[in-house]
Amino acid sequence: MFSRLDFSLSAVVFSLLVLGVCAGCQLIPLGQTAFHESVAFLWQKRANLGFDTYQIRSVDSSYFPHRLLLKSGQGSHIHVYLEGDGKAWLNRKTYAMTPTVPNPVLLEIMLNDPAPAIYLGRPCYFLDEYPVQDSRCSPYWWTFGRFHPDVVSSVKEVLLQLNPEQPEMTLIGHSGGATLAALLAHQLPNIERVITFAGNLDTDRWTRYHGYAPLTGSTNPFGLGPLPDKIAQYHFVAMEDREILPRWIADYAEMQSRATLIPLDDTEHQCCWPTNWWALMNNAKTRDGSQGIPHDW
Repeated sequence: MFSRLDFSLSAVVFSLLVLGVCAGCQLIPLGQTAFHESVAFLWQKRANLGFDTYQIRSVDSSYFPHRLLLKSGQGSHIHVYLEGDGKAWLNRKTYAMTPTVPNPVLLEIMLNDPAPAIYLGRPCYFLDEYPVQDSRCSPYWWTFGRFHPDVVSSVKEVLLQLNPEQPEMTLIGHSGGATLAALLAHQLPNIERVITFAGNLDTDRWTRYHGYAPLTGSTNPFGLGPLPDKIAQYHFVAMEDREILPRWIADYAEMQSRATLIPLDDTEHQCCWPTNWWALMNNAKTRDGSQGIPHDW
């Protein structure tokens, strides 16, 4: 059983108070102010939809620096977007000097979302320098420790700073961002839904399959068991994905009480995701219906 999203059509101004001032949050190493430019370009593409404002901000937790994008929208239910792992490693022996995502999957999706939304950069992502200079940003935190409890606590702390009254939220994550969404949903009491795109929901299985080094110090969401029954889950599965296999997502969904699988043909790990997931979700069948994942995946 699951409830459908109830998007309010009443216009409500989305206002958030945050700490700090953004100093040119950018997509390194794409050049100077690429994050700003990417947001501005995508915003211009959909400006006729009538959403009136977005803001790029900097927020520090007691653990790490964060960069984020805030967008107004319809209704009061907030959607929080968590991007994937980015470029953690240059090769199997050399870590990247910055983890920033060169081709963010969720940014355009977030800007097209009719709801008020937060595009929340993971710790040390979207910073202004290359290589990252902040003393809190050791490469450990975007390699082996990318899902460490301190990373989860940092994201949680930022969300509580932004929303001290703890309104209902939907967590939306792609790949490793979905890992964080699942981990956060175990800790935050105000999560109503978790939406994943190619979610890495069993990190141990992922590292073993690809021959990657174990994520020492990180938490595997599969090992935490099911999310609370009150949280509805919708897992979008790229049927052409060879990084996160569809069967792994199905196995995670199988142990949940309110999980729906939404397989998408002709979709890969980084490519061709729909920008209207809310419409697809509302039309989704339960995971016991015809939209299941074949057992040979």
